[in-house]
Amino acid sequence: MGVGVFCRQPTGRCGHVCGCADATAGQGTAAARRTSANNKLSDLTFTFYNELKNAEIAVSDERLDAGVSPQKSYSYLLQAGSFKYVKDAENLRVQLLLLNLDAAIEAVTLGSGEVWQRVLVGPFSDMSKVAAARTKLAQNRIDSLLLKREI
Repeated sequence: MGVGVFCRQPTGRCGHVCGCADATAGQGTAAARRTSANNKLSDLTFTFYNELKNAEIAVSDERLDAGVSPQKSYSYLLQAGSFKYVKDAENLRVQLLLLNLDAAIEAVTLGSGEVWQRVLVGPFSDMSKVAAARTKLAQNRIDSLLLKREI
């Protein structure tokens, strides 16, 4: 609504920031109109805060009954290397054992039929232990790859 449109409120001023002639008649500047709008906003009250505090939420067991499994647990491993020959993988495993890290070799068959040897450090139950092992590997210039496996 623009200036010149009259408010239909019986008091002669609507009290809203609608731009009608009655609402803007006593306000000469934009700053005064903003102040009026801010005063009206401060008068607003919200009740949903109290309603939420007292509300109860019913949770059904349908989701568990529907076959949705509860949260899965994971273990973490660090792959320190991958080698074609067992001898190379064993050398790295011994080096990791000397660093006081639990290391193992896992044979993996690729799609082409080749068998490679992965050198794995772990398993770890939480990320803080992973970070400590990864730091120790990095200090000894051994790159690692984080693997997450479902238990």
